[in-house]
Amino acid sequence: GAMDVYVTSASDCSLASETALTTNLAGGTGSGYIVLNSGTFRVSVTGYSDRTDLRLAIPALTLDSKSVNTLILTATDGGVLVNGISLVQQGAATSYLNTQSRVRAVAALTNGGTVSGTLNGQTLLTGAISPLIGSYVTVNATSASTPTTMSLAVNGANVSFTVPTLAAGKDTTLMVWGDPAAPNLAVLNDDNRLPTISGNAKVRLINAIPSQTAGVSLNIDYTARASNVTPGTTSTPVSIASTSSSQVDVVVPTLATPIYTKSNLAIASNSVWTFFAVPNTTANPDTTSNFPVAFMQGLPKRER
Repeated sequence: GAMDVYVTSASDCSLASETALTTNLAGGTGSGYIVLNSGTFRVSVTGYSDRTDLRLAIPALTLDSKSVNTLILTATDGGVLVNGISLVQQGAATSYLNTQSRVRAVAALTNGGTVSGTLNGQTLLTGAISPLIGSYVTVNATSASTPTTMSLAVNGANVSFTVPTLAAGKDTTLMVWGDPAAPNLAVLNDDNRLPTISGNAKVRLINAIPSQTAGVSLNIDYTARASNVTPGTTSTPVSIASTSSSQVDVVVPTLATPIYTKSNLAIASNSVWTFFAVPNTTANPDTTSNFPVAFMQGLPKRER
């Protein structure tokens, strides 16, 4: 999505009262040259019109007198955070790799189980009643000097899981799913990069139904886009043509009707969609109190 770039004092980490050097910088475009005094500066790249949405921080970038400099922003594996390259005309190129990682938690337990958690000092969820998708938070990536610290609680009781490794520039979903008495943690890689074909959209399916061992499928316009997705896993994202009205069905093989169906879902171009198959907290006379349902999340163009 579009980004703003701030160039401030090297010691100033706050953007509250700062004015962006360039704003609404879209992918594949440039700002043109801007004249600045020479010196050493802090560079902060944020999402458009959102100072709190930090995509890249360069603590100290030196601009010499009479030099001509270009800052190139490139995508990370997750698709939202960015890396930087500083290029001096007829001079050196310096790489500024992102040291952050974006993580969100998803509560997908049976019987409306609750999830609370923190990761590297950031709150993921607080007493979230399943099913619920948390927002992404930006944390330090895992390194030798910055190991990952994680705390998770299910129904108020602390639960020990293997602590995930957080790669720089990645987007990750931590999904707490299954029986609250014996919960599972799925660490899922999120590919929020735009489709490689302009005008297309990307879709995938995540399955959090513990009793459905046969797998779950996602059909769009009567074509399978994800098949036999087993519990605790995600399908590989696929690129499809955008539409103004699609027939969408999330299907469990052992049930006569889809657990989610919509006949006129608009799938916008350059968007990324995730469909979640989850236990429901509402009793259903034909199955159990955990009759599965599905819901979807389409990231807006600003966040992808």
